[in-house]
Amino acid sequence: MSLTRLALRFAAPTPDLLRFERYLFVGPHPDDIEIGAGATVAKLSAAGKKVTFLILTDGRFGDGLSGGIKGDDLAALRKSESLASADILGVKDVRFLGLSDGGFYDYDDMLKGIAKTIGECRPDLVFAPDPYTGRECHIDHLNTGRAAAHIAYMAPYPGIMEKEGASAADVKGIAFY
Repeated sequence: MSLTRLALRFAAPTPDLLRFERYLFVGPHPDDIEIGAGATVAKLSAAGKKVTFLILTDGRFGDGLSGGIKGDDLAALRKSESLASADILGVKDVRFLGLSDGGFYDYDDMLKGIAKTIGECRPDLVFAPDPYTGRECHIDHLNTGRAAAHIAYMAPYPGIMEKEGASAADVKGIAFY
């Protein structure tokens, strides 16, 4: 093991994810949580942890592989698929913000929706797409990661959360997938 790696292990240890009880996974579209963090979700659910999904957009424009299904019909199909996959992963609390995908929404609505969910489910840890990786370029993924990080950081501050229409919560951290 290199000296740098050893130093990092002591300076920034990898947290034990199982030490928390409540988790919020924020996904930009139906299927992103399952693809990006499905194994982690399954492990947490199997350990008896409380896991909540918040899916921000309806996926209506993800029609490249949908066999011709579009618009409201595609959004309804993707919602039902999300509920089925969450059930397989052991997640019983699935919430949908219902924003249109493709960046056709007000970013403040995204912030408020995440804040409201954090205030209600009071997660110890929030998971979201990593908006800081150089490989991510989808506007919904970038906005979701930034908004989740912003609200997770501000969650303990009652005055700020009230401005977002939500209750304060003691979020202990954010993890990116």
